[in-house]
Amino acid sequence: MKNTLIQNIKKEIRKADSALYDLLEKNKISDDQIYEHAEIILEYLENRNQKTAYSTLFKVEDGVLVHYSVAKSNEAKKLIKANKLLSRYTTKEIPLNKLQIDLNENVDQTKNRISTLEKIKVILEKYPDNKKGLWITGKSGTGKTTIAFGILNWFANKGYSVAYISLPEFISKIKNNFKNYDYDINNDWEAINNSDILVVDNIGSELLSSWSRDEVLLTLLNNRIDFEKLVFFTSNISIKKYQSLLNSKRINIADENLPAKVKENTDTESIIKDIKTNTFAFKTESIISKINSLVDEVEIK
Repeated sequence: MKNTLIQNIKKEIRKADSALYDLLEKNKISDDQIYEHAEIILEYLENRNQKTAYSTLFKVEDGVLVHYSVAKSNEAKKLIKANKLLSRYTTKEIPLNKLQIDLNENVDQTKNRISTLEKIKVILEKYPDNKKGLWITGKSGTGKTTIAFGILNWFANKGYSVAYISLPEFISKIKNNFKNYDYDINNDWEAINNSDILVVDNIGSELLSSWSRDEVLLTLLNNRIDFEKLVFFTSNISIKKYQSLLNSKRINIADENLPAKVKENTDTESIIKDIKTNTFAFKTESIISKINSLVDEVEIK
């Protein structure tokens, strides 16, 4: 039965694809090898003229027949690349169009931003010797998030694990976690902490509070510092303005719009004491100091 199958496959190859037949004959591919590839060869012969995204190619390496799939169209190639990149993301729900962003192709190379983009590329090329990321600032609509995903995809292509969060959305997720026990925010924290490279998008747009500062932002910063991991921030404001924003938000937790579970796990008296003793300002300076130790600042115009 085996010999009959092999002979039938050879006949089909000779009839349908003379190039493949010549490849097998020229390299004296054994019947055993043809039998091992029988399923792939038959599938290839059946679909070779069909409109599929992939095509099977055969070649001989050191006398051994091998096969591999290649994309037939540019769109299919982009899809394959995006799926490979997605496997490097530790965070979930990354849109396909973000996975297709390339710093050299999808970012506007305007005169005002070329030098900034060059600075970014220098930092990328120097990693892992360089462990300092960037605070990318610029007005809304200047493409900061696009650049951020370009950075992540660059590292993902190099085999590093990467993570993306929008800080306002992440804080909102944590708050909702206290209401929805079916969702485990610890999975998100684990994905962020385990990533080699992290992008924190839209910092400065979050609803600021003592809780978000101490329980979210400070936790995030300490992790990147303790494990010497690279982080990039994007913001509509500079680090200096973010410091002013933090100092201006001396909010009593009793007045904040937080779930009861959050309030239960927060020392209200301690926060009020922080405000009265100016410890709040000290903590803000500590956060800014940590940020400055992690990143340099560049502006996108």
